[in-house]
Amino acid sequence: MWSSLGNSTSNLMGMMVEDSPAKPGLHYRICYHFTRTHFDMEESSPVWYIFNCVVNVVFSVISTLSNLFILVAIRRSPSLHTPSVAFLFGLTLSDLGVGLIVQPLFFLQILAKVIRHKPLFCVAGISAEISAHALCLVSLLTVTAVGVDKLVALLLHLRYKELVTIKRVIVVLLCVWLFSTAFGSLWLWRYQPIKTISVSIITLCLLTGTYSYVKIYRIVAHHRSRIKAQCVNVLQPVEKHDNIKNLNLANMKKQAIGTFLVFCILAQR
Repeated sequence: MWSSLGNSTSNLMGMMVEDSPAKPGLHYRICYHFTRTHFDMEESSPVWYIFNCVVNVVFSVISTLSNLFILVAIRRSPSLHTPSVAFLFGLTLSDLGVGLIVQPLFFLQILAKVIRHKPLFCVAGISAEISAHALCLVSLLTVTAVGVDKLVALLLHLRYKELVTIKRVIVVLLCVWLFSTAFGSLWLWRYQPIKTISVSIITLCLLTGTYSYVKIYRIVAHHRSRIKAQCVNVLQPVEKHDNIKNLNLANMKKQAIGTFLVFCILAQR
């Protein structure tokens, strides 16, 4: 089985596992981190790698089934077909990709290390790296978009439904996926610049998300204080009326007691 798999992948990745670095072409540079850095098992036992494979398979199945269930539930519920839920749909789709693509590829990468199969290790490793970079960037950008969407909904009020539509959200999500896929593939050629740009994107997303949620908190707190003040203004006349009513009842009670005492004194006379 593995010999046939090796024959099918050797033609594709033969140049990538070249032992001699005399001609470090693109293929050699692509596979360097896998075949020269991560391929050695070092002091770890094969049992640990097998256990890691089993854990990845289990979590891959759980992640795939749970995210599929969420996607089907959103798809079959017309009440959930809103722009905000569309962003959550895109986020769930990226999580599904992790369970359906990244984790199985990581499983193949570990398995190739255990059976000492360099071509399979290189193919699975490159595919896992590209898909993992792309899907992580999709998740990060989508989570940032969710925070911005909530802030826009609070700022625009009634105009939100007019400006933010499902079609526009789908266009944004498609742009996010295309950009993330292209960006996730660029590390094959320019690893260090892409690493620097990735740090900048992550920082920008974190700052944007933090600003959005802090702004949301301040807006909600402001509305909450205004509602509380309005409730106090509404309740104050009612409380004043109740106080006057209670005062009148107390006076009437005193008058009744006084009249009763006068009646008793007059009766004795």
